[in-house]
Amino acid sequence: MASSEVSDESSFRYERKFLVTGPATNLVDSILNRHPSFFREIFQKRQVSNIYLDSPTLKSMRDNIDGNKNRTKTRIRWYGPIDAQTNKVALELKIKRGLVGKKVSFALAPMASREGCSTQVTDRLFAASQLPDNLRLHLSLLRPTLLNSYTRRYYLSADGHFRITVDRELRYYPATPSGLSLPSQDRETVVVELKFDVEHSEESDHIASAFPFRLSRSSKYVTGMQMVHGIQLSGLA
Repeated sequence: MASSEVSDESSFRYERKFLVTGPATNLVDSILNRHPSFFREIFQKRQVSNIYLDSPTLKSMRDNIDGNKNRTKTRIRWYGPIDAQTNKVALELKIKRGLVGKKVSFALAPMASREGCSTQVTDRLFAASQLPDNLRLHLSLLRPTLLNSYTRRYYLSADGHFRITVDRELRYYPATPSGLSLPSQDRETVVVELKFDVEHSEESDHIASAFPFRLSRSSKYVTGMQMVHGIQLSGLA
């Protein structure tokens, strides 16, 4: 994808998130394989890596914790090890409007996170990329706050209306200019997300009711900030 290309998932969709802990984490894939909607695995399992950007006051994190209906999360994403040099990097804006959301992606110049992660590094990355002026203004108000990575598997229902992602081996790193430190790891949690377009919302309860999982509002970004920086949610109210 050239730096000037933009990917816009133009229709808003629902995302339902489930947290799986304990012995059930070993059963997730078999539960999906036996689901009455006949989910099948698509694509290959791959590693997802992210750099999250937020304001100095952590507005994005606060908006998520407070459950603000209109909010935007900004991150840099690539597929592969978190310390790898990669040529396929995307800036993603996850836009939330009430119960539905969408994602807009912009291709970025190549980067290597092993350089360290600081405002200077991300500023150079954005300067080397073709981005709209209004987006550059938005980015100028943000700084990198957290890195994370996890392995992801992908499933699709037989009718093609419902997608599921399964994330494991979650690792979180502070955003520092000196390079990657040892991660804070969460090996005890599996994150299952059910994704579907608005027109299929009436069918979603039937899909979700077959999961013996706990519905959750939790965010990987918020979880990582807690684990890496020890942020107490009660102090953000």
